[in-house]
Amino acid sequence: SYNETHPVYTWRLVENIFRSIKKNTFAIIKTHGDIEDLSSLVLTRTQYRDLMQINKSFNDGLTILLSLKTFLFIGSSLKDFDLLRLMDDAKLTYKSNFGPHYAILFENEVDASFIKYLKDSYNINVILCRIPENYTGDMLTDIVCSFLKTLSGSVSQKLVKNNKIVNINSASFSFNDIIHNLLRETLKLTGAERGIISFVESRNIPGLEYIFKDDLFQKNEYYKSENYAERISHDTILGFIYSLGGRERKYLYYSDISKNQKISNIDTIPEKYHYSPLSPETKSVLITQVFSDGSPVGVVAIESSIADAFTLEHLKTIESQSSSFGAIFKELELREKSVKEIDLLSNAIAIQGLMDNCIRLKRFNISYLFYEINHRNGELVARYDPEMLLTSNEEFSYKFDETSLATHILKQQNEKYIDDIFISTQDTNETIISPKGVKFFNIEGSIYATPVKVGHYTSFILVAWSRDSQQLVEVTSRISRMAHFITNSPD
Repeated sequence: SYNETHPVYTWRLVENIFRSIKKNTFAIIKTHGDIEDLSSLVLTRTQYRDLMQINKSFNDGLTILLSLKTFLFIGSSLKDFDLLRLMDDAKLTYKSNFGPHYAILFENEVDASFIKYLKDSYNINVILCRIPENYTGDMLTDIVCSFLKTLSGSVSQKLVKNNKIVNINSASFSFNDIIHNLLRETLKLTGAERGIISFVESRNIPGLEYIFKDDLFQKNEYYKSENYAERISHDTILGFIYSLGGRERKYLYYSDISKNQKISNIDTIPEKYHYSPLSPETKSVLITQVFSDGSPVGVVAIESSIADAFTLEHLKTIESQSSSFGAIFKELELREKSVKEIDLLSNAIAIQGLMDNCIRLKRFNISYLFYEINHRNGELVARYDPEMLLTSNEEFSYKFDETSLATHILKQQNEKYIDDIFISTQDTNETIISPKGVKFFNIEGSIYATPVKVGHYTSFILVAWSRDSQQLVEVTSRISRMAHFITNSPD
C-alpha cells in the first residue's frame, strides 16, 4: 500500500519519472497505464508491443533504471521476450553497473538451472518462496514486505565499507545493528526474514571456547571431503550450522544439508553450555564466532523458524563476513569511548551562554537556540527553558516544536526539502533553510538550522530565526563556526 499523496506516473510522463529519481523522492510508476487515465492503459498485445518497441523514451528510461536502481520482480514473467530483450540491452550498455536485482518465485515453479541462468545472465538473485505446512498467512506478501523492509534498511544506506563504519551521524548504532544490516544484505535467506539475528559477547557465554573445540566432532564421520577435515583440525571452529532437536532436552544437531546427525558426544557438555535460542519458534540456527585482535569476542547467531533453512552457501557467506565483524566490533569500542568525551563537550546551554555574551553578536536582530542530541539513541534531548527563549528583543520569543525540527533534520541529512524547495548547493549541504518559519514554528520569518559537530558526530543542532533574511545566513554561519571552534577546542 502507499500514501495517496505520492505522485503516480505512467509511460506518458517519462520526464517526471526522472525528476523524481533525481530528487530521490518516492513515486508510483505504472508502466501499463493508470485507470484514472484510460488513454494510457496498455491492454492489447499490439499496445504492449508498441510500448516496448516504438516508445523510445520510455524504453531508454527503463534501461537506465535497470542500471541505477535495484529491481524486485514480483509476479513478473521472467521468460517474457520483451522484458529479457530490455534487460539484454541494459546489461550490454551498462555492463558491471547492471544490477543486482531480485525476484521472488515459488520453489515449485523453477529449477536450479533457471535460477543459475537468471543469476549468470541478468544478475537476478532468486528468493525462493516456500510455504511451510499449516501456514495460514499470505506467504508471498509476507516475504515481499519483509524483503522490502530489509532492502530499504540495508542496501539504500551502506553502514559498513571496507570494515569501516560509514553513514552514521551519531553513535546510536549497536554492534547488533551493524551485524543485522550486513547479514540481511548478503544472506537473503528463505525464512530468515521472519527470524532473528543476534550477537552475544563472550563474557556472557561461559562455555563458548569449549563449545567450539574439536573434540565435539568426529572428523571423518560427518565430513566426506578432505577440505572439511582440514578445516576442523584447527583449534577453533569458526562456524557451523545447527538444527535444534527436542526442545525439552535442548540438544544441538549438526546439519550436513541432506540429513541431521546428532553430535556423538554432545551429552558430555553441561546443559548451561547449550545454545538457547531467543525465539521459541526457532528450528535451525547458523552460528559463527567473532574475533577481534586475535581474541574471541562473541558469537553471531542467525535463527530461523524453518528447519534446515541454511545451506553451505549461507555458511560460507557468514564466515566471509566474520573478519569484518571483528574489525567493526573494535571500532565500535573506540566510538563508545569517543561518545563519553563528546558528552563532556556537548552542553548546549553552556555553549549558548558563551554565545549570548559575545558582544559582536548582540548587535544583530537574530534569535537562536542550541538543541542537544542524545548520541546513544540519535534523538533530540527535549528541554524547555523559558529563560533561554528570551532574547534582547522580546517580540522574537517563541515556543518551539523541538521534536519535529530535530526529527526532520536528522532524517534528511543528505537532501533537504522545505516547502517543496530543493536545496543542493555546497554551502547548504548540511543546512536547512526555510523561507516560511511557520512550517516548524508558529513564527513569521526565515528559519536556519544546521548540525554542529564534535569530531565526526552531530553534537547538537543550531537553530536561528529572524525577520531579516538577508543577514540570517551570514550571521548564523558565523555562530556555527564559533560553536564548532568552542566544542572542538582542546581547552
